[in-house]
Amino acid sequence: MRILNSTTANDLTSGSRELKKIMANNYHRVMQKFAMLLLLCTFGTTLMSQNPCDGMKCNSFVNLSLDENCSAYITPGMFIENLEFPPDDYVLEAYDAHGNQVDLLFGIEDIDQTFEVKVFLPQCNNNSCWSYLTVEYKLPPSIECPDDLTISCGGFDVLGLPSATATCLGLDFEVTLHNEVRNRLDCDSLLTHTIIRTYRVADILGNEDFCTHQISLERVDLSNIMFPENRSVSTGNAISCADPAYIFGENGVPVPWLYSSIIGYGSGFTGSGSSGVPFICDMDITDGVFCPLTGSGTGAPLIPMGGATDISFEGFPFIVPGEVNQVCNSVVLYTDVVIPTTGCITKVMRTWEVREWWCNGENERSQTQLIEVIDDEAPTFVCPQDFTVSTNDYCAAMVELPPVFPTDGCGNGYQVAIDFPKGYLNSNGGYADLDVGPNPVEYIVNDNCYNSSSCRINVTVRDNTEPVTICEQTTVVSISQSGTTTVFAESFDDGTWDECGLDYFAVRRMDTLCVAADTLFDESISFCCVDVGSEVMVVFRAYDLGGNYNDCMVTVEVQDKDIPLMVCPDDVTIDCREPYDLDNLGLVFGEPEIFDNCAAQQVVVEIVSADVNQCGIGDIVREFELRSLDSIYILSKCKQRIDVENFTPFIA
Repeated sequence: MRILNSTTANDLTSGSRELKKIMANNYHRVMQKFAMLLLLCTFGTTLMSQNPCDGMKCNSFVNLSLDENCSAYITPGMFIENLEFPPDDYVLEAYDAHGNQVDLLFGIEDIDQTFEVKVFLPQCNNNSCWSYLTVEYKLPPSIECPDDLTISCGGFDVLGLPSATATCLGLDFEVTLHNEVRNRLDCDSLLTHTIIRTYRVADILGNEDFCTHQISLERVDLSNIMFPENRSVSTGNAISCADPAYIFGENGVPVPWLYSSIIGYGSGFTGSGSSGVPFICDMDITDGVFCPLTGSGTGAPLIPMGGATDISFEGFPFIVPGEVNQVCNSVVLYTDVVIPTTGCITKVMRTWEVREWWCNGENERSQTQLIEVIDDEAPTFVCPQDFTVSTNDYCAAMVELPPVFPTDGCGNGYQVAIDFPKGYLNSNGGYADLDVGPNPVEYIVNDNCYNSSSCRINVTVRDNTEPVTICEQTTVVSISQSGTTTVFAESFDDGTWDECGLDYFAVRRMDTLCVAADTLFDESISFCCVDVGSEVMVVFRAYDLGGNYNDCMVTVEVQDKDIPLMVCPDDVTIDCREPYDLDNLGLVFGEPEIFDNCAAQQVVVEIVSADVNQCGIGDIVREFELRSLDSIYILSKCKQRIDVENFTPFIA
């Protein structure tokens, strides 16, 4: 063991402190460098992890709503929330459910379809991500909300719904009264209620919109009430019992009406004419009843408790209840007294009464209206169809005319009469004697008020019976000098008749070698020499005035009654050296000449008698017989003598 003294120990202690100080300084410097290095490494790592080309992520599902033009264009920002690059650096591709690439502009045809959309960056080695896009349509129709308005109390019943406009898709929509809040104003000198109305418009896809406005209802001004005008024959405006604009009670009296006529049939219906309820003219009303002060629909109607008739778009009247009485603190009443008259006119004295309750008090006004309902409408019925019947044995027809089934809109009965060319029936249907051809038949229907309607039909009586054709079963036709005989169809008739009259005859041959057209029906046929000696079948046809026809067959025997004349060749003398053919003598010595209209059809028989020696000298006799076509009878004869001589005899 080595023992140090105190000085040495102190020195050592002092050195150790110095060393520790040096070491401490070095440690701090090392730690600062390490911290800086660690910071640099951490920063570098952070920079590397924030590279925009890494980790590109798309929204999984995106809903695309079409705009007011029914189209929408997709952009990168719809699919990536934080774009690291300018939008133009991204490329989009869209594919339908079948994998076909589609345009980036979507429209009506894409609604409710889902597409795959690819977003990629070409500058980042085409790094990409995918998203699903569903195309929707969320735009509601546009509703035109009315301004706040103050109107006469009765106008509340005729306020219509606001108009609306479909969006570009053109979907059907409906405007309805969604909500109504009524605020009663007691003892207000001007108003009875303020009403807040909320309207809703919705299309068939459920897209909807709302609007609200306020209506201030004025008190019923009894001094300005206009009561309905008289409707009578004397004033020229009586009501027709068959007018479709009215609803009539069991006693034939019309229910009070808002409009007295219908115009615009077939293209929408609009009520017009004088109103049948009390009303107050109000310039703020545009769809009210007719106001004579303005000449337009500015009348606010005061509908009675039982309601009044309005006219639907289809043109049918319906009852509108008098709901306005509840908000007007009033009541509209009427009583009818029917004056006894004939069934053709109904007279009613209608007394109107309008009452208003205000601040525990009651105000009232009344007036009487004369209403006359007349039957000026003829019965209606469906006319029978034209029809055709056949004649009887007397070329006429006893035809049963069908009945009709009239209806009278006013219930005043009817009578039916029928006018036809040969008479008149005071009955609904019956038998009429009609001639052949078209017969105009008129149905006339009258009601008990002398209103008449009629229609006309044509009943055609047609001769459908064939004529009775009678012809000669067998006849003879002789050939004329020309060799052809023309025979007209009338020649074959033997008493043909028809109850309605004959028109003409026609005839044809079954076959022919004369005129080819004779196998078709015509007014005549021809016979010629080739027909001589044969029987020809002929069809005789008769037509009646109704176009009917009938046939019968005729056997025609064709004869040639002219006697033919035969002239033989002259006698001749020939040298024995001249050549001839004993079997064909006509070649050298000629043939007999026949004089007849049908010479070509004559039968000639030649008999040759030759008395010639072996030197060829002698005589030849040619005997000709003209026979009948059946070769039984000899009609005429003649001979030709041929002498054969030696004109240059041999001399020894």
